Amino acid sequence: MRIKILGTAAEQGWPPLFSKSHGSHRSMELGGKHVRSRSSLLIDACLKIDFPADTFHQAVTQQLLLDQVKYLLLTRSSYHNVAPEELSLVLQGLADFDGKSPLNVFGNTETVEKLKGNLGKKSALLFEIQAFQTLSLGNYLIHPIRAHNNGDREPLNYLIRKGKHSMLYVSDTGLYAEPSLRFLRYHKLDLVLCGCRCGAAKAVDPYSMGFPEALELKRRFEKEGISHSKTLWYLTQLHHQDNILHEELEALVSPFGFQVAWDGLELDLSRPTNENSLVSNAT
Repeated sequence: MRIKILGTAAEQGWPPLFSKSHGSHRSMELGGKHVRSRSSLLIDACLKIDFPADTFHQAVTQQLLLDQVKYLLLTRSSYHNVAPEELSLVLQGLADFDGKSPLNVFGNTETVEKLKGNLGKKSALLFEIQAFQTLSLGNYLIHPIRAHNNGDREPLNYLIRKGKHSMLYVSDTGLYAEPSLRFLRYHKLDLVLCGCRCGAAKAVDPYSMGFPEALELKRRFEKEGISHSKTLWYLTQLHHQDNILHEELEALVSPFGFQVAWDGLELDLSRPTNENSLVSNAT
């Protein structure tokens, strides 16, 4: 299972528009890993999680062709998770599926309702899904997990399995409630991409995480046997407000077994863990 992390920012991107903060100016000047588009990822070129308006930027700057995408999993209905108008324009105007089946789009009730008015029937098939059901999509088993968020009635995170490998995308959530933890206890994860909206600081509410909460989640997973000694842990979905740039945050979290993701990072779960570490640290 090959994962390409397309975007690693929270809702405003990094640096945000109209910002006067010192950290925003530094990230603009330094570029590279310090500039972040809104969070999404691509798995094996055929499975995508979330479709923010930054998708065009991500495809062009990372030299991607998305014509192989068969499945689109959406975490919730917020604008930085899915841009209906953008998705509609792409599908109706430029999509080329070689006469094969249209794109299959999966999301919760609010997300599906939001998309119904935008997507043409010939462009995409919409499927409303719920937490803790199992989807069999090609070579993948998909387990939607209930996120802890006060937005949609049932915001979703995704546990994705392919063969003997599995990963969890932790997005727009605080620490999981017991039903999600109970479900996860039956799985062992090779990769956790953990949203860390509050950066190094403690979360400002129970519906998001900073590094203290991400560390608590990691310790819970280790205690419950959900993760193991070789599980890769990456922080993503970062917010600009703490003004901590990539290397600064990495220096803080690496002693605890975390790495910090950046736009365009590629991971291959078929590689040994140490090889992924070498790839992730390359500039």
